[in-house]
Amino acid sequence: MATTDWSNIRADYVTGQLSLQDLATKWRVSFDNLKKKCQAEKWVRERDAYRAKVYDQSVSAKGKTAVNELIELNEIDLIISKGIREMIRSKLDTMITAPDEHSITDMATLARCHKDVQFVGRMATGADTTTVKEGVANKDKRDYSADELRERLKTLREQSRELH
Repeated sequence: MATTDWSNIRADYVTGQLSLQDLATKWRVSFDNLKKKCQAEKWVRERDAYRAKVYDQSVSAKGKTAVNELIELNEIDLIISKGIREMIRSKLDTMITAPDEHSITDMATLARCHKDVQFVGRMATGADTTTVKEGVANKDKRDYSADELRERLKTLREQSRELH
């Protein structure tokens, strides 16, 4: 008479999807004996613990994938932010040399653009964005910033003339 390989049957039940009836058929053992063994050795608890562990590992792997995707997006955002910041600097240089040729709307747009780029750059590096959010969200602050920018540009222009 062959001996029953209870260790492999248990492993098949714990890590598999088969019911006890299907397992009994697969392993050619008595359903009643299998059921008694399963209850006595608490295979159901083992199966539940195994499934929970597999689920946690799956969630952890998905979390790691999401984190890696976020890191990649942040790197892209930072590159874009740096590129736009350079464009803003270039535009600012033209405004410094001829501030009267630029409208308040141009300066307001530049100020908003600068704050948005600053916000994206801070988010991409994980820095605090609170002050930038407040500036972008409040229209009065944006308009004030554009006026302030125009005055600073005039001051910079005068200062640059004094240096030459």
